Amino acid sequence: MKRSWLVHRFKRAESSSGGTFLYSRSLDLNRDTHGNIWATGDEGLIRFSLNKNINKDDIKSDFVPETFLRIDFFQLSRDNGPFENIVIKIYTDLEGNVWAGCEDGLYVMRTCDSGFHMLEIEAYMRSESGTYISDILEQDKDTYWILSGSANYIMTNVIKALNVSVPDGSVLRFSKFIVEQDKAHSVLLSNGQPLF
Repeated sequence: MKRSWLVHRFKRAESSSGGTFLYSRSLDLNRDTHGNIWATGDEGLIRFSLNKNINKDDIKSDFVPETFLRIDFFQLSRDNGPFENIVIKIYTDLEGNVWAGCEDGLYVMRTCDSGFHMLEIEAYMRSESGTYISDILEQDKDTYWILSGSANYIMTNVIKALNVSVPDGSVLRFSKFIVEQDKAHSVLLSNGQPLF
């Protein structure tokens, strides 16, 4: 029985700078618009890219993954200190931007960037629900749904935040939303008012 190279277990990956990444919990996986596979972890993100000089039909189950995959590690941290920021969610939007939801907030790597930028989250959001981002979903280019700690938000002004030389989280707007249900209906509310 042949084993698919996609299910090969990676126990560690090394970054181009020589750092290592160890898995110790369940991962979130995502495929970006370039065909790269992203994996979340306790200490950052890993991007797996098929080497351009390898034909995927020639890959054998006994190949060492590093011979046909390029593995890049991205540490996400406010201060580039020790690995203490757990990445919870990875998401690629329709423009090809890669978003990371972490214990300490929200990060983005635009298609024109080589690394991630932290987007500052409004102070009231940090105080209400912390900075723990557990899910991200794009509604359209300017509106995203964010699940964070014990609260949920609709994030707007995304185009303005990303269309600058360095992404600017200060222009993002967050509206808290909740879902209220009774026996017959579900209503999505933001600031106490129905959204739709």
